[in-house]
Amino acid sequence: MKIEEIRSVESYMRRTFNNDDITIAAPPRSGGSCEVSVSGEFIGTLNRDEDEGEVSYAFNMVILDLDL
Repeated sequence: MKIEEIRSVESYMRRTFNNDDITIAAPPRSGGSCEVSVSGEFIGTLNRDEDEGEVSYAFNMVILDLDL
């Protein structure tokens, strides 16, 4: 993902979840998943998908039963 896309999705997530502590880090290698954090704590991954010219972003968050 390009840095402009990352910042755009980050802004969207901050507005949607009403939380300015959400950050998205660029992947270490091109084409990899971005890491999503809240206040520096990793919470999930973000992936970009392009199909027939349409772009979408998928946020994946795993919740462990021991965290509940």
